[in-house]
Amino acid sequence: MTRAGGSRTPDRPERARTKAYRWIRSPRRLPWQVAGVAIDRDDESESIAALRALEVLNAEPEAEFDALVRVASAVCGVPIPLISLIDTDRQWFKANVGLPGVTETSRSAAFCAHAVFGDDLLEIPDALAEPRFADNPLVAGKPDIRFYAGAPLLVRDGQGVGTLCVIDRQPRTLDPMQRETLRQLSVAAARILEGRLATRQLQQASELAARAQLDCYILADPGRTLELQYELGEGSAFHLAHGTKLHVAAPESGCHR
Repeated sequence: MTRAGGSRTPDRPERARTKAYRWIRSPRRLPWQVAGVAIDRDDESESIAALRALEVLNAEPEAEFDALVRVASAVCGVPIPLISLIDTDRQWFKANVGLPGVTETSRSAAFCAHAVFGDDLLEIPDALAEPRFADNPLVAGKPDIRFYAGAPLLVRDGQGVGTLCVIDRQPRTLDPMQRETLRQLSVAAARILEGRLATRQLQQASELAARAQLDCYILADPGRTLELQYELGEGSAFHLAHGTKLHVAAPESGCHR
């Protein structure tokens, strides 16, 4: 539509979308209070960057994370505990008990995509009684979610990259001890993720330092074959510019000619 004088007036669908967006973003309503709408976090780009920096998406299951969710399941008495990481368009499960064969779901249907907006536990006693979740495909269909509680995984400068959550197929509420346990388990999960990142960064720095020292050595004596023994684990190898291959074995007595 065009007003007199040539200025354009938004058509009705566009006005409706704009009005809905303003209503969703209104401070009177938190993002997770909007039914059927998946919107970005205020620090979406920073949160996604923090998640990608952890280098954990699509990795194999790990015993430490599985142990955390099993504790959550036992304490809360629920069949489905998860560690869910919120990517751009999906939630991916770093740990999963109770949903065999499921590795991810759409972010638009994810309860955890709502929980990461806050800095404390999100608890839904009965999803069918919540207008924002009653029509959710994970409620209307498998896995038939009724109860949900999730504590955000906060890393780095407070970005929420995912949750540690528990799910049941029947309504329930948590008691104060169970809620606090979930909070503490989420902190533990976040610290393990960050610790793994720090370990990888330290290993990479050590590899670069060793590589630089050996490069200088080989350039000074390029006719020799070197075997490097260094504390980086068996099976690694460097390929330097001149083509010499350095094998990294278990540490014993340092470098040898």
